Amino acid sequence: MKIEANALEVRDRDKTAMFTGNVIVQQGDTQMRCKELIVHYEGGAVPTQPATSQAVAPQQIRRLVANGGVIITTRDQRATGN
Repeated sequence: MKIEANALEVRDRDKTAMFTGNVIVQQGDTQMRCKELIVHYEGGAVPTQPATSQAVAPQQIRRLVANGGVIITTRDQRATGN
């Protein structure tokens, strides 16, 4: 899973990472866009590479919370929500 955003704030104590601004999540043929994404993870901290391109191991992720103009697209489908 690859996540791109304008900014990243990691709260390792809470096991969360908040991606904000033009968030793009790519996994295989599925892409999600939103204004803010909160990743709840297990184990160690999410790698702290530059916020513009952040790779996250899917097995570490417990839950994703997307907010603000969420658009999910696959090869032949599209879904939108808040």
